[in-house]
Amino acid sequence: MTMKKLKKMAAFGTALTMLVVTLAGCGSKGANANEESSSKPAETETQKATEKTEETAKATEKTEETAKVEFSYPMEGGKSVTIFSMRRDVYEKAGLEKISDSKFAAAATEATGIGVEYVHPSATSAKEAFTLYVTNGEYTDIMELNTSYYAGGVEALYEDGVIIPLKDVIDQYMPNVKAWMEANPKDAENFYSPDGEIYMLPYILETPEQAYTTGLHLRQDWLDELGFEVPTTLDDWHEVLTAFKESKGVIPYTTAGEYLTNGGGFGQAFVPEIGIIVNPETGKIAYGRALDAYREYLTLLHEWNEEGLIDPDAVSLDANTAKAKIASGEAGASWGWTSDMDYADIPLVAAPAPQKEAGAEHYSRPGNRVNVGWVGCITTQCEDVEAAARYLDYFYGEEGKMLANYGIEGESYEMVDGKPVFTDLVMKNPEGIAPGTVKANYTRVGGYPGFKTFESATGTLLTQAAKDSYEIWSAGEPDFRVINAVKPSLDQQERATEISTELDTYCKEMSAKFFLGTLDITDDAVWTEYVDTMKIMGVEELVEIYQNAYDAFYAKLN
Repeated sequence: MTMKKLKKMAAFGTALTMLVVTLAGCGSKGANANEESSSKPAETETQKATEKTEETAKATEKTEETAKVEFSYPMEGGKSVTIFSMRRDVYEKAGLEKISDSKFAAAATEATGIGVEYVHPSATSAKEAFTLYVTNGEYTDIMELNTSYYAGGVEALYEDGVIIPLKDVIDQYMPNVKAWMEANPKDAENFYSPDGEIYMLPYILETPEQAYTTGLHLRQDWLDELGFEVPTTLDDWHEVLTAFKESKGVIPYTTAGEYLTNGGGFGQAFVPEIGIIVNPETGKIAYGRALDAYREYLTLLHEWNEEGLIDPDAVSLDANTAKAKIASGEAGASWGWTSDMDYADIPLVAAPAPQKEAGAEHYSRPGNRVNVGWVGCITTQCEDVEAAARYLDYFYGEEGKMLANYGIEGESYEMVDGKPVFTDLVMKNPEGIAPGTVKANYTRVGGYPGFKTFESATGTLLTQAAKDSYEIWSAGEPDFRVINAVKPSLDQQERATEISTELDTYCKEMSAKFFLGTLDITDDAVWTEYVDTMKIMGVEELVEIYQNAYDAFYAKLN
């Protein structure tokens, strides 16, 4: 038997292990026992084995039910777990050698009764560090990782004998995770792999609105000065941007080149996404940048560029340069992140996803509420799966959520009008330490198994306008993106990635040319050649790969 299969066998649940041990004990009484058994009717031995199996199953079921009903933190027995975490850099900024040294870790151990030792990679690149960790062959009980660091993701980690399946573990030892999945069935689909199993525990945004971290924003003071409301339609935007140009003498609209070509901003009036998308009503997959709706968006961009309403340098700008133009007053509107709005001295306001005309469809652009990029897994070398599961599950419950997001009440936060508010220790640190650095000592920072709350995500933002942007940007049509769990099988992932990468490079180049007028977006022959080139590059094959994955996933899930 191969080592890979042996590792997988080690991952079986506690109940199955008890059953095997019990049955093995029934048949290991020595030579005399074998002689005795050979003289007895076979049906009697079979009957006894069956009865013993039933007794063991009932005992196991009773034990599991008792654990579900009677378990409470802190866990008894002096349990402990080890965790491999990629986020060393965050905690070093707080003057900590590792997460284990933080006030957060101490509070977590006290609350759960489970000692925890975090292991961090050496100061190499994160991907290289994780590769070294896996190839070394000696694993901690739990690993926290970015799934992009391992070819094939968590499915490949399981196939390679590194991690264990978690569906049964969740059912037995993780009531908080199970309750959330049952209460949020659509979001819970993201937990599953294409084979219908669960191999990881994701980083979850507590509210759907938190996933809307990018959108349009503009100068509120200039709107007031010129007598405009926040624009909602493309015509509204045309009027406002024209007024900014003529009355203020500024660049009306600027943004980073990557946002311009990915349909961010005004593209929301035309196409849900630029890559792989799915119609939620029909279940049909498409590629956004091959749609006629994307051509309409590029046509609008070119027209507004010709009118001087869009920064002509936008295709070559990075995000920081575009943000600086807003900060300096050189530009009046942009598309970017919530943090890009956070200027205490510049009154900005978020604008909703634009409509072609009043009442028309428009598409908000959410991020991933269930983030399967940063996840937690239990390894095949974990000797106490229950302790590992109980520790992870704590952070999907109310107490663990509060600790991970706010730290220790009375030190890093206080409850004000029923809501947690960071104290001056965090927000106005007497030693001048930045809020994020203080939080790294008291809370979990970055991606981790558990929840990120709205108050925690926005608690260090300076302006109310930035905090309000989440709700404003979430107003739009349903999400047309394919959920995280729908992905090509392992044998097709490499091909899908190859096609996607080539298409992305090609489409960015072409979109820039259409925007600048180097190529005529209104010429049908030019557009046809653009689409035909994508076909040659494999766009139809890519759509077919994802359609098959989509259909197979839901067939298995249902």
